[in-house]
Amino acid sequence: MCGPSLTPGNHYFQTQSATVPENELEIYIDSVTEKVQENELNSDSMNMNVEIVSETWYKSVTLNVNDKYFEVDFKLDTGAEVNILPLYVLNIVKVKPKLSETNLSLTAYGNFKLKPEGTIIINCSTSKLKNIPLQFYVVNVKSKPILGLKGCLELKLIERIDAIECSKISKNELIKQYKYVFTGTGEFPDEPYHITLKDNAIPVIHPPRRVPQALQPKLKETLDKLEKEKIVSKVNKPTEIGYKVWLL
Repeated sequence: MCGPSLTPGNHYFQTQSATVPENELEIYIDSVTEKVQENELNSDSMNMNVEIVSETWYKSVTLNVNDKYFEVDFKLDTGAEVNILPLYVLNIVKVKPKLSETNLSLTAYGNFKLKPEGTIIINCSTSKLKNIPLQFYVVNVKSKPILGLKGCLELKLIERIDAIECSKISKNELIKQYKYVFTGTGEFPDEPYHITLKDNAIPVIHPPRRVPQALQPKLKETLDKLEKEKIVSKVNKPTEIGYKVWLL
């Protein structure tokens, strides 16, 4: 039992903390099934996911039930579509709210069916927000209280980040859009760039490649052009590395 705390409306009240009883077998809610009329849907049930993530993330939330305030540690589960409040939590703080009937049924792991005692709208408060009404499904199991995706968003415990979608673009459109990148040869500014090889690199000198006589004029023309544009330069001394000329 905690000492008196100040409410958002500047009134004093007693707060209680509801915790899961020790040595109790926990039943984790896996899914929710809502029964519907056969003339509404071909299937006789509609499945909604309740708890699928294994990463544990908790947040203390203050609940106001029948003007009685108490704190509950909720497991934040963004994979859940509904909020779950076990009945033992209400029993611990000794409140008996009026529950609304529901046609939803819960399914725990192992296909174990659970019928909620009912639903209730509870005003929830955190350090940032006060009196946010959320709907909870009350179940008679020793399960951890669950705050689903909608509840997490309403209490601003998580933020929705919009995904970035990339539109398809053709090669021609890409070249046109970035024409400056594909124009000219391009070179490093200022001083020449020095390429450093790894420490265990072994220099290799390839013998000159034989070029068919019919291609020699075209090859000479290309080499002269590359030399004029200062892309390559003639070497008149022995070197440690020498590669063949590739004709494409």
